[in-house]
Amino acid sequence: MRIVLLTFSQAKRTMKVRVFTLKERNHNMKRKIALVVGSTFLCASILSGCASATPVDKYLRSFDKGDSEAASQIYSEEIKDNAEDKEALQTKLKERMDSIYENFKSGKITSDEAKEKLKSYKEYDTSSVYAFTTINKVTTLQKSKDAYSDAEKAENDGNLADAITNYKSVIEDDPNHETAQAKVLQLSETYTETMKAQAQQEADSKDYDRAINTINKLSDVVGNTDELKTLAQEYSELKNYRYIKVVCTNKENLPEDSSAWRFSDYVLFTYELTNNSDKAIKGVQGVLHIKDLFGDSIMDSGCDFTGYTIQPGETHVDDELSLEINPYIDYMTKVYNTNYSDLIFEYEPSMIVFADGTSVSLS
Repeated sequence: MRIVLLTFSQAKRTMKVRVFTLKERNHNMKRKIALVVGSTFLCASILSGCASATPVDKYLRSFDKGDSEAASQIYSEEIKDNAEDKEALQTKLKERMDSIYENFKSGKITSDEAKEKLKSYKEYDTSSVYAFTTINKVTTLQKSKDAYSDAEKAENDGNLADAITNYKSVIEDDPNHETAQAKVLQLSETYTETMKAQAQQEADSKDYDRAINTINKLSDVVGNTDELKTLAQEYSELKNYRYIKVVCTNKENLPEDSSAWRFSDYVLFTYELTNNSDKAIKGVQGVLHIKDLFGDSIMDSGCDFTGYTIQPGETHVDDELSLEINPYIDYMTKVYNTNYSDLIFEYEPSMIVFADGTSVSLS
């Protein structure tokens, strides 16, 4: 047995070491306890978070994982019959789809990328309708963007007709597109003046068919305004009258009179025929259009003029053509019973036969 004798100072130092070691042990023990307590609280917090996840959050987590079965189950068991959760889910889904649309609208993603992102939303009953609506918005906006690009290109190329048409397409898809609206107004004004001048030049050259086609083309692009309707009518009349102008100047009713050997009612018409050509006209074939006061057609009747020759620049009066009225045909009785001043007569020549044996057909 070994006995160690310590001096007082040595014993004091030894006790100090023991005291320090004990404090350290206590400190270590406290750290361990703190770690255990912290871990316990952390786990409790995690478990508490898991337990407090709303049905909407759980649905969206399943949705994001592509687990449609789990999402459908959560919806059926926890959301379907809860109006508040149901509304909250719809709001969340719409916000997500709206965000995709806005990213496309701002150019952050392409239309194909936007549609691909929205594709998954089509698979769920809760979001399918809004997904289809949003996809349609993407398609419409892309169409508008394409039309605007095409319009700019056409404008730069000097093709005003295509530029106006495409800018109008932009407005149809995006009614609030102010630049496209301004472009339509600006270019339509320029295009209208250009095409009207062209039509007038064609008419001055007596190429009335081309003048009419020019006005019709203009109408197709900028719209058929009253002004353009009037111009088209003027050129049509000039076309019809370039050889002969036929005007019905009067209508006279002749009632049935057996003593005069007239066994039906008749309408007797008076016409003035003016030769606008540089050759004598021997015969005119055409159609008489009779309309009511509002321009609605009542009847069309073949009407030919023969038996005399009209010299260039001469006006001939013909009051021998008549129409036999069948009392059982409504349009005939309407012509008979309507005053001349309440009827519109338009004569359309189809063929002119000249005294020299030549002829011209009019389309």
